Amino acid sequence: MKLEIPYHSQFDEITMPEWKNRGCAIACLKMCLDFTKPNEIPSIDNLIKEGELIGGYVDKIGWKHEAVVRLAHNYGVTAYPEEFRSIKVDINSKTFSENILEKDLIDRGIQRIRDSIDRKVAVIVSTSTKLGPHQVVVVGYEDNLGATTGFFVNDPDNRNSEKKGVFVPISEFLNNWRKFAIFVG
Repeated sequence: MKLEIPYHSQFDEITMPEWKNRGCAIACLKMCLDFTKPNEIPSIDNLIKEGELIGGYVDKIGWKHEAVVRLAHNYGVTAYPEEFRSIKVDINSKTFSENILEKDLIDRGIQRIRDSIDRKVAVIVSTSTKLGPHQVVVVGYEDNLGATTGFFVNDPDNRNSEKKGVFVPISEFLNNWRKFAIFVG
């Protein structure tokens, strides 16, 4: 299953040099909004300016998911963020460790992404790269006998080549997914 979500580049379309490296979340939002409301959404530059005015960007952290959601709402598009991670907290020793429940949350997250694609709802996911946090749009998935084998993504970082509909095997997706998603539409 694959959605025809328009592709936007943070490096080709953002005209403000200081935002080219930091504009992935807003380029992703633009893709999702254009999929939901074609021809009604302002440029990525204007979305960035609006996002800045509402306090959506935090230095050294990036775009707040709540701000990305608010921007979607500002254009009449339903959106919500969700986190699929958990930690075990030992209150006596005041330590944290891996929670066995997290695997179930991650499995539910993968299924929620698939279900959203089936319902034609775009999904922005937070990933890790060697350069730091990044966001991409999941536009589809591939499965084999009901098991997810990977996702197709639109990656707005096109410094080396356009990355529209790039297939990411599930093992690579899970290694890089920060367990955050924003469902848009």
